Amino acid sequence: MSAVINDLPEDLLLKIFSYLLTKDLCIAGGVCKKWRRVTNDNSLWRHVDLSPYRLNLQKVWKIIRAHLSECLLSIRLRGFMDSGTKRKSQSVSNAMLDDIRDRCPNVEELHLYYVNISSFDARKLPSTLHTLKLDSCSWQPRWIKSGNPSLPNLRSLSVSHCVRVDNFDVEEFCQYSNLEELNLCGCYRVKDSGLQKVAQNLSHLTHLDIAVTSISDLSVHHISRNLKDLKHLCLRRCSAITNGALATLVSSLKKLQYLDIFECSSIDADGLRALHKLESLRTLLCGPKIPSTVLEELQNDLPLCNITCITGNRQLLFDGAAEHE
Repeated sequence: MSAVINDLPEDLLLKIFSYLLTKDLCIAGGVCKKWRRVTNDNSLWRHVDLSPYRLNLQKVWKIIRAHLSECLLSIRLRGFMDSGTKRKSQSVSNAMLDDIRDRCPNVEELHLYYVNISSFDARKLPSTLHTLKLDSCSWQPRWIKSGNPSLPNLRSLSVSHCVRVDNFDVEEFCQYSNLEELNLCGCYRVKDSGLQKVAQNLSHLTHLDIAVTSISDLSVHHISRNLKDLKHLCLRRCSAITNGALATLVSSLKKLQYLDIFECSSIDADGLRALHKLESLRTLLCGPKIPSTVLEELQNDLPLCNITCITGNRQLLFDGAAEHE
């Protein structure tokens, strides 16, 4: 069988290898000279995903030097912050980011998970980035301000579950005035004053995730007043959000298509009824506190909206008068 596979033309092997994970691609390159030649094709290294693996700095360097080039568009790396005894191990450094900037002048996306960002300076980030995700990373307060990175093309920023991010950090994010997507999910230190800065300075936002933050109806007021192009809003587990917030966003956010109010414990059936005027809404996520009769009424008023009620580990999708698990 191996002989048959090895007899395939290189263009067909290239197509097959395009379905491999990065680790498997590296393994395939060690099979024979022909496979090494094919696996080194730059088209296979446009999007490099190393996030399923915890790799130390030495191993990441090896991959960068062997495979990364000007064809690279996105790279995902996983650190050691969730690995117990190896928490202090590094997977990113200033020198490594310098090398990526030199080798990969067209890189647009950098995704880092569980990385200690104090191991590198913000100013080392590639200026070509369109997307920067620093999810579940060990955050260094004032990290952006200390490095003041030039990111003129940045459109999407995520610091999801970077729990030390606070209002001062959020204010520093506002320098990237062209942002269209901002994810602050799990940043519980972020409060109304931080969201006020976001709403006033990031007017191009279309996607905003502020789940599990410490905001109130005041933040929704600022969002509704300033972010008229918003299409996606996640308020999940924001316990201080009330019925009044829904009435506010219905009157102002005419382009809103996605709304998540799951476990917003202060919102009840009366608040949800206000959404029947939000004709742009296509997806609504809510919790078991809302009676099914109210959801059915809302579904009748918004026939194009997928309404999902999350109950424990179950999700009930309402479709007209019916509901489905």
